[in-house]
Amino acid sequence: MLFRSATDELLYAINDSVLIFAKVADDVNVSAVIANVTDPSSVSVILSLSFNSLLARYEGYYNDTDDVGTYTAIIIANDTSNNINATESITFKVVRPNITATKSNSPNPVDRKSVV
Repeated sequence: MLFRSATDELLYAINDSVLIFAKVADDVNVSAVIANVTDPSSVSVILSLSFNSLLARYEGYYNDTDDVGTYTAIIIANDTSNNINATESITFKVVRPNITATKSNSPNPVDRKSVV
């Protein structure tokens, strides 16, 4: 079995959905493709990847991105002869958005005293 995998981005904000996908090829037939995703606190979740015939790849959305840090997904493919390949891995990072608020000295754009 030959395959390569990726995510749609490398950096995500907290609670973003991550599209994980893999292109898998086998000389007979692929029976299952999953992603074993491990979060920054070492908790693992198994995500089944579905075949997208339009893009000719297996894909799924990982939605448990509530921890900041590096996530690792190991892609595991199994064919109908029960050959298993688990050598492909990807990483992505979840970051806290850097938002700062500053006070402006500009006049209020909605001045309730001067209603026309």
